[in-house]
Amino acid sequence: MEELVDAGMVKAIGVSNFNHEQIETLLKKPGLKYQPANNQVECHPYLTQEKLLDYCRSKGISVTAYSPLGSPDRPWAKPEDPSLLEDPKIKAIAKKHKKNCSSGSAPLSNSEGYHCYPKVDYSPAH
Repeated sequence: MEELVDAGMVKAIGVSNFNHEQIETLLKKPGLKYQPANNQVECHPYLTQEKLLDYCRSKGISVTAYSPLGSPDRPWAKPEDPSLLEDPKIKAIAKKHKKNCSSGSAPLSNSEGYHCYPKVDYSPAH
């Protein structure tokens, strides 16, 4: 990956689903030329990842959240699992700002210091 940066083919290197220990191991790698610029992890109001976000910030690594809406359609979800989009607190915040629940998650993520990219389903059924 570092060779791609050197060749000008990519601007930065990122990682996905790395925890604190994995990032630390990578940063201590002898001869490391480029530290990861970004760590993409699942992050939403039910899984805030505060310690990981703080750690990444301290190392100058930005964080991108996947599933910022809580992956309501995940295959392993149980009927009794809470739904972020139906959460009364999230609904109240959305109503206060005249937004729907999914639109309200982006400002929340930005205020917490990470970027979010919700899954977009382009299937004809939706």
